[in-house]
Amino acid sequence: MSKLMPSTVYFSSSFPITLFITLLIPRFVQPATLPSDIEALRSLENSVDPNRIPSSSFLSTWNFQADPCDSVGGTFLGILCTEPQNNITRVSTVDLDDSGYDGFLPHAIGNLTELTTLQIRDNNFRGPIPISLYNLTKLTTLSLSGNFLTGSLPREINRLKRLESLDLSNNNLTGSIPEEISESRNLNFVSLSNNQLTGQIPNLTGLWQLKTLDLNSNHLHGTLPLLPINLKTLILSHNGLTGHISTLRTMTNLKTLDLSGNNFSGSITQEIIMLPDLNHINASLNGFSTMEVIRISGGQSQLQVLDVHGNRLRGLLPVNLVTYGNLTAVNLGNNQFSGYIPEEYGAKLGGEWRSLFLDNNYLVGTLPSEFTNGGGANVRGSVAQNCLSRCPANVGWCRGGQRLASTCEAQNGSHDG
Repeated sequence: MSKLMPSTVYFSSSFPITLFITLLIPRFVQPATLPSDIEALRSLENSVDPNRIPSSSFLSTWNFQADPCDSVGGTFLGILCTEPQNNITRVSTVDLDDSGYDGFLPHAIGNLTELTTLQIRDNNFRGPIPISLYNLTKLTTLSLSGNFLTGSLPREINRLKRLESLDLSNNNLTGSIPEEISESRNLNFVSLSNNQLTGQIPNLTGLWQLKTLDLNSNHLHGTLPLLPINLKTLILSHNGLTGHISTLRTMTNLKTLDLSGNNFSGSITQEIIMLPDLNHINASLNGFSTMEVIRISGGQSQLQVLDVHGNRLRGLLPVNLVTYGNLTAVNLGNNQFSGYIPEEYGAKLGGEWRSLFLDNNYLVGTLPSEFTNGGGANVRGSVAQNCLSRCPANVGWCRGGQRLASTCEAQNGSHDG
């Protein structure tokens, strides 16, 4: 009788061999996107007018016959996902292209609770930001700029504790900036510019990591609030802000300061002009009456651009500006300066200074020769509408003519008195 080999296996006719093989082979389950995430993406796509989804756009690649997080190649563009956990993947990024999508943000977007980045910029989304969006507590980047979003920024913004970058600029948002925004302490970039926000700027000192604050072109009013000490860029232009700006003297990290188009008054103090890292000041179109420019030496100032046109500055032109060795652009136009143009200004033309505007003041005397000879011919600028003598119209600096003699006598007489 033959011996049985140890590896031999006998099956009874009642035990299906296919079932036996299935039991022996390990089962590999393909990870799948959480169904509620899929439905949220489907809601987002359905919220967009299908006639405004170009064939070359990201949304045109969303094919829900496939799994969003298991897709390869050219499907579900703009979507990134987490690593699988218990064979479940979650959507972590929605970053749509600017293809002119016309739609609204659906309530279901708040179900994407693993989302860290939501960017839908430069499209035609309209309507309010759904309150459910503030359930996305893992968001670090939220950018909905360049749409037609309406409604207000609610106090629920404070739920987004991990948020680092907030950009809602260029929309139609209304209401005030909630003070609760200061509770999102990881913010380092905030832009709410070009909206219709009203009210006062709240105390933002709690945002100690904030580097950029851009609130330009709104309807904000009131005085300057306490601001984060580490700000590098502060843009408050084209609002209705009032009062003095002396509190800015402590903001030693500022590099860019734009206060243009407000109703600030008082003095632009030497402490502000001399902030150690400040390279760009635009304080134009306000009501400042004095500017303190002290004489400096060496590299004490990083200032490159000084624009204070359209204020109420008076007295002699600040000759000490020539000691600011990094200055390249100076605009002192549309003020009430009088007296002579310093010869030292002429020496700067064609060297460091590439732009100099002194127009619409009450300057007297003749144009220094450097303005018409040598470097002055290659510098952008104007001395039009002053009280200069012998400023020929064929000289570019003089184009636009000078004031009437009677106007000059009245103004300079009032200064003398």
